[in-house]
Amino acid sequence: MGNYRILAEDCKIADVTENRLDKILTLIGSNPKITTIELAKELNVTWMTIHRGLEILKSADKLRRMGRDKGGHWEIADSKII
Repeated sequence: MGNYRILAEDCKIADVTENRLDKILTLIGSNPKITTIELAKELNVTWMTIHRGLEILKSADKLRRMGRDKGGHWEIADSKII
């Protein structure tokens, strides 16, 4: 029974993370020049939470950063995911 509870909590965490990743992609889709600080404020999470989410999206080849950190922009690799 104890293992079931851990699995249920993991599923909730995965759902929250997946939902946040979808929101990040939606916000980037509407403003490719949005900053990580702006994303964090919009989603009411820390900058580090956004950073981790962006790393997940980049490693899954769903998102890439074009140009410099300042002055660059985001590109969504597959427009079907928004």
